[in-house]
Amino acid sequence: MKWTTKRVIFITGAVVASSFAAALTLLFIPDQFKRVDPLVVLSIKGWLPIVAGLTFLILGKYGGYVFFKGLNDSSDQDRGGKVQLLLGMGLVAFGLVLSGAINAVSDKLIVSSGEIWRAYNDRGGEHNKTVGGVPFFSGDARTQGPELEAENDYKKALSLAESFGESDPRIITSLGNLALFYVHQKRYAEAEALYLREFALYDKYGYNTSDVGIIGLSRESLARLYQQQSKNSQAAAQFLLTLNLYETKLLKTNPGFVAQQTTTISDALKELHQPIDVPATYQRMMSALPADSVDKVWFIAPLAQFEYDRGDLKRASALYQQELAILERCANQSYPHDRYTIQLANGLDQYAQLLERTDHIEDAARLSIRAFKLRNPNRAVPEGFYRNLKDKR
Repeated sequence: MKWTTKRVIFITGAVVASSFAAALTLLFIPDQFKRVDPLVVLSIKGWLPIVAGLTFLILGKYGGYVFFKGLNDSSDQDRGGKVQLLLGMGLVAFGLVLSGAINAVSDKLIVSSGEIWRAYNDRGGEHNKTVGGVPFFSGDARTQGPELEAENDYKKALSLAESFGESDPRIITSLGNLALFYVHQKRYAEAEALYLREFALYDKYGYNTSDVGIIGLSRESLARLYQQQSKNSQAAAQFLLTLNLYETKLLKTNPGFVAQQTTTISDALKELHQPIDVPATYQRMMSALPADSVDKVWFIAPLAQFEYDRGDLKRASALYQQELAILERCANQSYPHDRYTIQLANGLDQYAQLLERTDHIEDAARLSIRAFKLRNPNRAVPEGFYRNLKDKR
């Protein structure tokens, strides 16, 4: 067999093509977003198996011809023709197998459009970290690069979310992320427009219960945006809308979150000189829960603290005792132990402070020591623990 120019070109081309395909496959590992735009990855995902299959089909048809064209002896040509047929069939089969394998593996190595959307949001969030010791969004020249990258990533995420359709809830997440970015940059008009668009889409489509929290936090962010601009009436209106949203949509599914956000919102409204009736609000929310619901504890705790802060120690004491009774029961039954144990320790400390204030020092010391043991089950109580704790209070 003579080594003709065509053979050399064929072999060289095959090696180059194989190396290129291997390099593409190895490139798309989980950290591909640091090196290649995810939309390029998505595009190649569809074409790589097709190109691989066509490459080997072409080799199957013309490979034998290139290898055996230089033979002059007729018997060698006959044998070459048979070998060419076998070579062609083998290459076609190999091409089909490789194409199928690449298709199967590419789903694991190369991401889907939904994963790309998440990656854009996550990567945008990563830029929110401290850059060179300077807080992100500070306006310092050292953060301008990451700020621009974050904005671009959030915009790409929004564009991709819009391609899923208006009714897809990912669009409200993208709108909220970009709006919050603008809030940090004090680009209030752009942030407000995005928030209002987010709320309009939620009102139109409703989405899932899990998306209510996103809308609520966005409303809180818009309320604080108005507050920063001294638009107090608009801020208060947004806070009240948020509180109503939490109470009507999330109270029965996530009462702990609702209780926490109710406290936050009531404090914000107090700053705006438009306070709500906190005891009545907590009582209304508790009454909406089943009579034997242990989740009432998340409302009893802040209500007890509220009564303590305004000096009604008798009412606060009764509420603390009610809270601790529920938590004791939860910690000893089949409820998530860590969650209720931490809350029990907090409740013991809060009640201990009330007992100190009413000169029940021994009882306060007993509760504080028990709270320490709950938080540190494998540590001995330090000598003079309560005395030092009391000095800090």
